[in-house]
Amino acid sequence: MLSQMPTDYDLEPFVGCELVSVLACAHHVELRFLRTPHVVDGEARTDECSLAIEDNFVFTEHGAPAVAFNNENIRFGVGLLATLIQSATVTSVATINGRGLLFAFSNGATVEVLASPDGYESYHLQTASGSITV
Repeated sequence: MLSQMPTDYDLEPFVGCELVSVLACAHHVELRFLRTPHVVDGEARTDECSLAIEDNFVFTEHGAPAVAFNNENIRFGVGLLATLIQSATVTSVATINGRGLLFAFSNGATVEVLASPDGYESYHLQTASGSITV
């Protein structure tokens, strides 16, 4: 587990992906993304990415007040995240102060994933280029 997001981890595979499922688990929420078939180096492929959030995240949609969740109430955020299923694609992913992530969606919603101030495991990313836990 890392305390900061490495600067060389490629977040670009998330961009253009559609959120296809949100899973509520006992101690985390998992978001699964899929990029529709596309051609890379002359070969057709479908990319899959995932984000497991184990601690703090903030959800904002359509100018409504931001809603914050932490590891004690994270499962209640599933309903809000599920509104993005098959309705929005990821338009950008950016690091926040080297620790957190900001996912922006085509419908204007954002999900800000925040690293634990206490140093606990906060989120896990999985792309074709590898996985990382912060």
